[in-house]
Amino acid sequence: MTTTGVPASRTTSWRRAAATRLAEATDGVLSRDTLAGIGVDDRMVRREVSAGRWRLHGRQTVAVHTGPLGPGAWRRRAVWEVGAGIAALDGVSALQAAGLTGFEDDVVHVSVRHTAAVRAVDGLRVHKLARRVEGELAAALHRCAAAPGGRGDARADEAAPDSGHRP
Repeated sequence: MTTTGVPASRTTSWRRAAATRLAEATDGVLSRDTLAGIGVDDRMVRREVSAGRWRLHGRQTVAVHTGPLGPGAWRRRAVWEVGAGIAALDGVSALQAAGLTGFEDDVVHVSVRHTAAVRAVDGLRVHKLARRVEGELAAALHRCAAAPGGRGDARADEAAPDSGHRP
């Protein structure tokens, strides 16, 4: 067994295929945490990127393809790059994720508590909130997961399946 709990006997091709299968449900992107869960370490990510099979979209987001990111992938990237435990989609981005149309913006909006120290990330705008309602992020994940095609990345009061619109 490796330190991640994944059997060491799993081959690189098995891990690559597992990552591809997982990414089908997450708009073609995975977080480094998710990859680690199937035994893909930083070294393998570097090899896949160097070989031209995968592409990095920040420190935490890995596309298991080299094509452009879709709207859902951009929203996931925003949450992962800011911090999955502290960030939630907000504003126009949350409305788009909820399926509303007619709302356009060139950046993805996320919100965090005002005390959160976050670094700047290209392509997104961070809104600092004075407070979060207890369980707000957990409720968003629950509501999104319960919805058909749910994404688990919208705020609790705006959660719904991805609409397919670019952020």
